[in-house]
Amino acid sequence: MASHGYAPRTDVPCPATPLARLPRYDFPWGLNTQEASYINNRSSKIIPQAWNEWVGDGSGIGYNIASFRDVLPTVGIALGGVGYRGALYDAGVLSALDARNSSAVAAGTGGLLQVSSYISSTSGGAWLTGSLLFNNWPTITDLVYGNGRDTNGWMLDVPITVPDGFNVFSAKNQIFYDRLLKVAGSKNFYSSLTDVWGLMVGYHFLNQSGRETFFSADLEFGAGQLWSDIPSIPVYQQYQVPYPIVVANSPDLLTFEITPHEFGSWDLNISSLTNLEYSGTTPRLKQSDCVTGLDQASFILGTSSNFFNQYLDVRRNMMKGFSQVDASGLLYISSRFDRNTSEGATDAANWPNPFYMTVPATRWSGTSLPTLGLVDGTSNLESIPMGQLLLSSRNLDVIIAADASSDDPIHQWPNGTSVFYTAQRVSKSSSSVYHKGFPPIPANQGEFVSMGLNLRPTFFGCSLDGSKPPSHVLIIYLPNSPPLNGDDPVTNTDIFKASYSLGHAHLFLDQVHSNAISGFTPNSTSSDQYFGKCLQCALIDSARFKTASIVPRSDICSKCFLQYCYDPANPPSKSWVLDRKLTYVDPDGPSPSLSRRDVMIATPSAVGFALAIGLGFLFVAPLLAIRACTMLIFLALDCTDIEIGRFLWRMLRMPSTWVSYHPTSINMTRSCHRLRMEIHTLSMKPPCCPHPNHCLDSLLKPCLTRVRRCSYRNTKNPIPFMSMTLGDLGGY
Repeated sequence: MASHGYAPRTDVPCPATPLARLPRYDFPWGLNTQEASYINNRSSKIIPQAWNEWVGDGSGIGYNIASFRDVLPTVGIALGGVGYRGALYDAGVLSALDARNSSAVAAGTGGLLQVSSYISSTSGGAWLTGSLLFNNWPTITDLVYGNGRDTNGWMLDVPITVPDGFNVFSAKNQIFYDRLLKVAGSKNFYSSLTDVWGLMVGYHFLNQSGRETFFSADLEFGAGQLWSDIPSIPVYQQYQVPYPIVVANSPDLLTFEITPHEFGSWDLNISSLTNLEYSGTTPRLKQSDCVTGLDQASFILGTSSNFFNQYLDVRRNMMKGFSQVDASGLLYISSRFDRNTSEGATDAANWPNPFYMTVPATRWSGTSLPTLGLVDGTSNLESIPMGQLLLSSRNLDVIIAADASSDDPIHQWPNGTSVFYTAQRVSKSSSSVYHKGFPPIPANQGEFVSMGLNLRPTFFGCSLDGSKPPSHVLIIYLPNSPPLNGDDPVTNTDIFKASYSLGHAHLFLDQVHSNAISGFTPNSTSSDQYFGKCLQCALIDSARFKTASIVPRSDICSKCFLQYCYDPANPPSKSWVLDRKLTYVDPDGPSPSLSRRDVMIATPSAVGFALAIGLGFLFVAPLLAIRACTMLIFLALDCTDIEIGRFLWRMLRMPSTWVSYHPTSINMTRSCHRLRMEIHTLSMKPPCCPHPNHCLDSLLKPCLTRVRRCSYRNTKNPIPFMSMTLGDLGGY
């Protein structure tokens, strides 16, 4: 594919055909003609042979597969989950379903990926999908770790926001940020922090970077790779891959989809889609020329995982959830981002609204806005993007639902929340012509967990007696869960974890892959040697009802359905799942910093708290005491940063009110050893502190004053005062 650069083109002649399929409320739109053509070609040219390679003649599951050749099921895979955790989990699941993986083939699960027609993804799952496509669909091993030839791997050990480590002012980090902002800044309209975020993601998941070029001043972060160019990728041209759908949400939680051909929403409030290639064009604004190039792959990956509206507090300069090290890079980029280039909210992915004034305002208030802001596809709590696969126009029979969510507040495992929210949204559809029916599920998350359904594969929507065709899609639910054999779990990581050691990544993928090929055996810690056959049974079951006469369910498939199907009248028991360890164990050892919290909020140690109080009384003494007291508190606290300086500065300005400044705002995220190392190894000093050696002595006050003023006056390289560390001020 030719590189287009990051800036959209605004002078492209518009096509003769209409760009958008505008609202239709009486009956849903049919499939885009190009999507339908791809599905038909894959179904006729690829999938029958893939079935033969997966199940042979069918005798292993008690059928003659040739009798189903004209009625093979339409299968979709839904990949969700946030960030690296979601991407890694989904990668492990796909490796377990891939006919190119020898252990998956041996287990009988390898081959399901090849018979699938669709792959729907959001957030971290979308990162995986985009990475697979723009690297021409390699094996998961080659994709994640690199193969030394045409894939460089995800480089998960390189932090996504601070690739050169915690000091945002290091020479390499500055090269990284400067280039990042330059590329994002070339977009001449509708820019937002999502552009920057997407380029960061693209640095790891698209195919233009490697370790040796990571800090190159010329790197493009995957710029120029367009989602609408996917049809020119060789594996796509050969119909070798499922048709990709990426999901994002509007702030009012309407669902939007992005395919290689269209962008829009099937939601009844909007029911409109537009040509993706020209998605930068707003038809009702009467532009003489069309816009192309807005559909950058990195921007779409960023759109689907845009969390800024949920976690970024610009006013307080806080990034919720992330560790301080990871948040420091995002806060620094946020401080340097030129918000004057944004047409809409800077914390949303800004798209020119292709449905501007085309939808009745009584249905959708967003119709009157020239800018359409989109956010993370999991923000509506549908972490598994099944909704687009439930559309009646796509007519799927089976959905593989990979659940990488962390809704359990204690151990961060799934608890069925995504399943419930999708079921609720589909049930609100005013007509069954829009969505296929959602299968029966437990009444709530509590029941879901009490039945152990979050710890094992489950088939929802089985025809339980095997004699009547189901009225809904069959969902094969594969949750992120602890290892079957009782090993320490390493996959229930924090969703905000922004880097993984290579060792951890290997263990993570191995645990997910092992679980996904193993099924479960009730009342045992052993794997199910027939799980691969049970997956084959589940997928082929709907075909039995489409033949001239219903084919009886085979004995082996009947046994599989008894073990894996959810039966509301005879629900399963959590006691069937034995000896699972739920508590996460970090394979790299304990982290020196807090991993999930609001940045800049922590609790000081008792010694530090006492010293902080005592320090207030010392300010009645001459200012010469500052250096000694400062160093004392530095050494007493387990960790510290510029909040110490703010604390001292507040007391210098208003000694009588020092007690009102609550000490718990003193942030502690690095050990004193790491702090001293940072001070001594700092390679770059901010321009507003020309005498850094004085920053910790009696000139602390004027230096901090200069730093604070710098954050306002230095427009080219503003310093985020609230997120600076003492290392940024200099050493002693």
